[in-house]
Amino acid sequence: MANEPDILKNIYDHPCLENIEINYPFVTVIITNYNYSQYITSCMESVARQNYPHYRCLVVDDCSTDDSIEKINQFISNKDYNNKFSLIQHETNGGQMAAFRTGLSHAEGAFIVYIDADDVIFEDFISAHVGYHLNSKIPIAFTSSNQ
Repeated sequence: MANEPDILKNIYDHPCLENIEINYPFVTVIITNYNYSQYITSCMESVARQNYPHYRCLVVDDCSTDDSIEKINQFISNKDYNNKFSLIQHETNGGQMAAFRTGLSHAEGAFIVYIDADDVIFEDFISAHVGYHLNSKIPIAFTSSNQ
């Protein structure tokens, strides 16, 4: 398969799979935000740079009182990322766990990635984690990292 991340290539090495169309698992990235205006754009940019193509990013804002919403909307509207980003706004502040649950309730696909708005991730973050899950000889419930 052309342009696939290197970490996923050995998944398809088995000769039985040569003539089969294999779909990548879909990943939902959930960014939780509360008053992280100074960081949110960098965080979203790091998600947009992923070399894994099959993802969507949900930004869940927990009633920020700074200009986070403006920056998130500006990023979504001014960048062409094939509609990979969307904003979900809480009507009342519920804390980060509530934002996690909101994101999870809107998530799609086999894998979920949680990111705090003040984090940035390397461009192979999603492909490395998905590749590890798919290449493991034992069941993996979750992966974690020190971003």
